[in-house]
Amino acid sequence: RQPLAFYPRLLIYFRRLTETFEYIGGLRSYEIIRFVELVIRPLLYVSTTAVLRAVVHSEETVVLGYFDFVVDPEPPEYLAYLKAAKESLKKYAGDRLVFGVISSGTVAAEAKMPGSPSVMLCRTNQANLIYPYNWTWSSIYSWVVRHWEKHTDLLSNTHNLVAKLRWQPALILFL
Repeated sequence: RQPLAFYPRLLIYFRRLTETFEYIGGLRSYEIIRFVELVIRPLLYVSTTAVLRAVVHSEETVVLGYFDFVVDPEPPEYLAYLKAAKESLKKYAGDRLVFGVISSGTVAAEAKMPGSPSVMLCRTNQANLIYPYNWTWSSIYSWVVRHWEKHTDLLSNTHNLVAKLRWQPALILFL
């Protein structure tokens, strides 16, 4: 057996979005499979309040979109939201930024979303934010990236902790 130094280029095309997604991650099979699964299905469908609570408590940042598919089976705001989720995969494939879709009014009320269509950024250590702008994928994407809270960003701002980490290894738990 000959060990591989690299894989062939992996490109995924979408007809409706006219986008190409190229895998540039590691060579392990589980990383490639995870990337393909995320590109094929970039949105997490939040159908119950139990799923909503589980997602919000297990991820550091969650972007939730509420769309009433009864009124319009494919609202234009949903397509902009979907494209913003796919764009986040292109730029931040290694980081975990979850985009979720809520289609139930009851679940949206539990999440305290104002109405359909709306987008909320749920963050662990700060207040949740409601998307206030126009419905283009680029404005949704830039708004999310601008307000995205990463635990590594929070840690890097703490000078005392950074100084301690330079001297010895550490175990950091996020509870």
